Amino acid sequence: AICNLTGVPTEFEDDFSKLQQRPLNEGGFVLEPQIPYAEGTVIYADWASLYPSIYFQCNLFSPTDNPKLLDKWAGGKLFPDLQTTYRCDEMGKTEKVLKQIYLDRLKYKKEGDVRQLPLKILLNTLYGISGSPIFKNVFNMTTSGDCTYIGRTLNQYTGKRFSENGYKVIYGDTDSTFLVLPEDKTVEDFRILATEIADEIKAEFPFPSDTFKLDIDDIYSKIWLFGKKNYCGINKDNKLIVKGLPIKKHNASQLGMKIFETIKPLIIEQQTIKFPRDYFEKIIDEEVAK
Repeated sequence: AICNLTGVPTEFEDDFSKLQQRPLNEGGFVLEPQIPYAEGTVIYADWASLYPSIYFQCNLFSPTDNPKLLDKWAGGKLFPDLQTTYRCDEMGKTEKVLKQIYLDRLKYKKEGDVRQLPLKILLNTLYGISGSPIFKNVFNMTTSGDCTYIGRTLNQYTGKRFSENGYKVIYGDTDSTFLVLPEDKTVEDFRILATEIADEIKAEFPFPSDTFKLDIDDIYSKIWLFGKKNYCGINKDNKLIVKGLPIKKHNASQLGMKIFETIKPLIIEQQTIKFPRDYFEKIIDEEVAK
């Protein structure tokens, strides 16, 4: 789709030696859970469409090592360890198309238009194909690696800035940050600081976009953290949110799912995930007897 939209031939690499030349990327940012449990006001903040936003703001499909080209972006103060430099005299054709797709998706999503879904899928494929040599006219050796490097660095910078202002950063993964709001601050204080941080980061990009924001995805009153992409919490609407736990997977046992459905309202009512062993044994005995 990207090739069609940019007028680039859709070609696939068939040279086996070139197919072996894959970039060595460290991957996305991960801050393992710093504590197993938090309560109060726990904010789940998210950089929306982080990798696509990095691609078009940093012109990552337009690398250049041309010594005669004076307008080159080398990462600025925040991102000094890029693998190469990128053109900053003009946004590349792929980047322009990518930005327009992103803006269209935001518009459709706001309107509740289902056309936002295929655009989301298209945006999310860019990282994979940019780092895969089989996609002959989209791949290059630095784009995906520099994208994840920028993502990791800006998330580390974000955590540092929040910590300096009294927030406790408890977990982070790729494009998200979980932090505990200090007692002397409000959610509006968080939003103000988040805007400042986004502006500081965008100031380093060659083609900054107003759409680049750190938004609140959810707010929890209690949250239990078990590992990467594994947590559950009670949010501001008193709803139990469960992410990544085995009980939510398709291969969970029927008995396990029955027990979970039984205790869900109790978790909300009693504000805990710890229950006596004999309570579970009673549920199991009742289910086995049926």
